[in-house]
This record gives sequence, C-alpha cells and structure tokens, in this order.
Amino acid sequence: MRSLVQQFKFDVHREILRNLPFLFFSLLMPAGFYILFTKVMVSGTQSEMQQFSGRYMVSMIVYSLIISAFFGLAALLQRDRRSGYLTRLSQTPVGLKAYYGSIAMCFMLMTVLSTGLMFVLAIGLNHVTLSIGQMLLILIVSLIGELPLFVISVLISRVQREETLSVISNLLTFPVAIVSGLWWPLTMLPKWLQVVGKSMPTYRLNHLLNDIVADQSVSVYDWLVIMSWLVIALVAAMIWNLTLRRWQQGVTE
Repeated sequence: MRSLVQQFKFDVHREILRNLPFLFFSLLMPAGFYILFTKVMVSGTQSEMQQFSGRYMVSMIVYSLIISAFFGLAALLQRDRRSGYLTRLSQTPVGLKAYYGSIAMCFMLMTVLSTGLMFVLAIGLNHVTLSIGQMLLILIVSLIGELPLFVISVLISRVQREETLSVISNLLTFPVAIVSGLWWPLTMLPKWLQVVGKSMPTYRLNHLLNDIVADQSVSVYDWLVIMSWLVIALVAAMIWNLTLRRWQQGVTE
C-alpha cells in the first residue's frame, strides 16, 4: 500500500500538476466549448436552454473522457515504455502493480475533476437542476463507462513512434466525438454514419448520462453495448500481449 501511495503522488505530480497541456485539453478545452455553445452560440427560451445545457454538459464530460484516454493515457504509457521506466520498475521488488494501480487512480481523479468542473459550470452558469444523487450517479457511470476507452488507449500506446501515436489519437478522438453526437445531433449525419455512431460506446455512455440528467431509468441495452466494447478491447489486448510475447521469445531464441 505504501508503494502505491508513493507512486500515486509521483504520477499526480508529473501527469496532472506539471502537465499543463494535458490539463488544458482534458479539462479547460471541454469547459470552454461548454461555455461557448451554451452562452454564446445558442439561444432559446429559458426552459429550452436549461435542457440544452444539461445535454451539452453530458456531451462535454464524455468528450473529456475521450481526450484523457486517447491523448493522456496513451501518450503516458508509450512515453514510460520508450524511456525504459517500465522496464526499471519491473525489475524492482514491487514490480508494475503499483504503477498500473497508480495510473488508474490518476485517470479516475481526472474523471472526477472533469465531471466536477462541468457540474459547477452547468449549475452555476446555466442553472441546470441536478440533485446530489444525480451527480453521484453521473460520476459513477462515467467511471465505469470510460473503461473501454482506457483499454483501447492501452492498445494504441503500443505503437513505437510518437508521431504515429499522435496521428492515431487524432484519428480516433475527433471522428468518435462527431459520430457519437457529442458536438451536434446525430440526425445531422448520413444514415449509415448514424448506424456507426449508435454502436460506439461513447454514444451509449452519452445516452446513459442524458437519461440520468432527465431523471429517467437507464437503458440496459446501452450497458450491453458498453460492456461488449470492454470485452472486445480486453480480448484484443490479451491477444496482442500473447503475440508480442511469442515474438519476443522467437527473437531471443
């Protein structure tokens, strides 16, 4: 436990407190989009604006999770692997358990910060009505719903070149946000793209969170899609690790 706490303090310091670009893109940019769209670019009656502000709050929470996963986590894992940091940690008595536990806690903390910031903006600026129970449920569902994204980010962090990872992260982040209906309604996209979007875990997470904001019962189908993506991503990660291990054994032989 002591090693986990020490590792967590170290990772929070380097990945959150001293990583200003990561904080900007993961927290401040979604917050800026939220303020821009709800206070500047959209108008309507007070009731319509409150409903829109609640929906867009959820969209920017999901968007923040996407950025944290595909840019923050993927880049961190690749950097630690390329620098030899993971190799050095694996040779210590503690091994990599404290490292992976600490990284998971760091990005859970980022989820808490991003959702908390959106709550403050939605309630303080746009007078969105949310109970304590709704806010806690949004946070819990966000923490669970982001798991497929994090597993996918672990997979893409395996690429060797930083430039390649940057391209992959961009190709994933912005198209996924668009087809998930986070920036504008999904009905504005072509029919075939709507079908693709509705199969995304981010669309289903966004739908779940909107149900919570509207104080409606959540959809079991949304959970099934999200968990299916998690299982697929975990299987792909296991296959990748097994293939890589066999390849490394073949090289050493």
